[in-house]
Amino acid sequence: MEVKVKGNPACTMLWPQILPDDWAKVYANVCVSFCLQAHAETVIMQEHETIIMAQQVALVTGGGAGLGLAIASALVAAGTTTIICGRNEEKLAAAQQSLGPLCHTRVLDVTQLAAIPAFVAEIIETFGQLDVLVNNAGIFPFKPFLEMQETDFEKVIDINLKGYFLMTQACVKEMAKQKSGSIINISSIALLS
Repeated sequence: MEVKVKGNPACTMLWPQILPDDWAKVYANVCVSFCLQAHAETVIMQEHETIIMAQQVALVTGGGAGLGLAIASALVAAGTTTIICGRNEEKLAAAQQSLGPLCHTRVLDVTQLAAIPAFVAEIIETFGQLDVLVNNAGIFPFKPFLEMQETDFEKVIDINLKGYFLMTQACVKEMAKQKSGSIINISSIALLS
């Protein structure tokens, strides 16, 4: 079966040829394609002058490993300045080294909810803009439902819900000023299975 993403031939995938290990890469490329298509012709009008944005800036939470790292890799490969954040400084440093000079790291625990607005402000101050947010940081305790404690559930809510909400809110404030931006929220259907 052939799957086309918005008719973009660069994103045409042949489903039977995808191996299980490649799912993260495929998903990452589809996400990035949607974001970058939305910004491919981003134009800012400033005092009757047209300025075409030459460089996109993306932020990927939970970008030090797994799907977040795959998405960051696809963004960097597309020429996007990419900031990855997470709690583990060592994983972030290793990811930055493998992704190269377009990748930048920031340590952030999205459960530290009060830190998010200042974090986004620092990104804007340093990079001048924010075009893409990928909310990818997330957890789920691998315990049977009846064995989950309230503290386990609260941690899931803080990261997977409150963290997404506050990160999105802080980024949308900046994207609204730019009159442009894309947001991808990664979630799981683990609770449904």
